[in-house]
Amino acid sequence: MATSNWPAIGHESHRWIHRDPMASHRGRIRNTGDFAATVVPRISALTPDLPHDVLASAHDAAAAMVAFDRESGGLASLPPAAVLLRGESATSSQIENLTVRARKLSLAAVGARIGGTRSWWPAT
Repeated sequence: MATSNWPAIGHESHRWIHRDPMASHRGRIRNTGDFAATVVPRISALTPDLPHDVLASAHDAAAAMVAFDRESGGLASLPPAAVLLRGESATSSQIENLTVRARKLSLAAVGARIGGTRSWWPAT
């Protein structure tokens, strides 16, 4: 594995004092003590030196995202979690012989209009 000149994450010690007035004495003692907090190095001005295959994979992924945005018919503007969850739900339903298109299910999940009428599915 190649060595990296990328700055390492550091740590610094801090003391945590549990101050919840509703907690028991034993709970306050158990939840008080030293901990190591992460110190993140400043990397905004640095340029990572990535292997060619990683750069090629990143380029391919970016191209796939652009293609998805172009072909999705508006799904890209929806919350990604809703699209993925409803897509998975549609796939599961097809396995169980309940059919619905993933796009329609995703649009219904966010309360979008489907076929000129507002969906009955509540937005999540």
